[in-house]
Amino acid sequence: ILTVVPRQNQAFWTLCALWAAGLGGRDAGLPLRGALERRRYDWNWMARALHTALAGPNRPLQPSTPFFALAGELTPSFLLALFIAPNMAGFGLNGVALNPEEDNAQFWWISRKPAASPSRQSPKTISQEAVRNYLRQRGEPASYQSLYAATLLGLAQAGLLPTQINELPVDYFGRTQATLAEVLQNRSFVQRYPGKSQAEEGGMWWLTGSPEVEAPLADRVEREVVNQLLTQAEVDQTALEAHLNRLFPGLNTPSRT
Repeated sequence: ILTVVPRQNQAFWTLCALWAAGLGGRDAGLPLRGALERRRYDWNWMARALHTALAGPNRPLQPSTPFFALAGELTPSFLLALFIAPNMAGFGLNGVALNPEEDNAQFWWISRKPAASPSRQSPKTISQEAVRNYLRQRGEPASYQSLYAATLLGLAQAGLLPTQINELPVDYFGRTQATLAEVLQNRSFVQRYPGKSQAEEGGMWWLTGSPEVEAPLADRVEREVVNQLLTQAEVDQTALEAHLNRLFPGLNTPSRT
């Protein structure tokens, strides 16, 4: 399964309802009539919409059928919906790549993949370990959105994401943000470099003290680019980007800049 997931945009979903009715007649547009009345598309609506789209098709699929999804215009709430909806529809997360500078993500799910046994660790402990490991691997400060994605990935790997749509708490987004906020408020653990916005989601975050970390991601990417230029007479940009993505996968995907 290949798809591009549209974000929760009022104009887009209203247009979808009108377009469906225009192509297939009134009956085709009826299932989407709620889009004409709705004025707020939050993370909860998005998660339920994605679950509805995925839960049905997943039933007849052979086990281990791959499901690849692209998403852009990311926000923390959109990321949450992207993580939990396939999980509640019976897909198991096999990989995720995030490029916060270009505001896009890739998800690789597997149908009917056995769910991970729920961890006995608290969400806060998992979030803190996820943030620590991510910053150590990155070797340089990271944005709030990257740390939130690392937290969600940690919860997914620990088997602590919601698995049943009818048990999805309405305040789950607030809970996950509160958990990460508690971790980031610990100045003995991380420090914040303010950005243009004074909000918590602005600026960059880094580990406090002198932790043992990898070389900065930007330096490693630059060295690899130089090596490619020195060893090849011609370097194709698309091939170079694919090479860099293989070397620096997942949440450490380098930006084109």
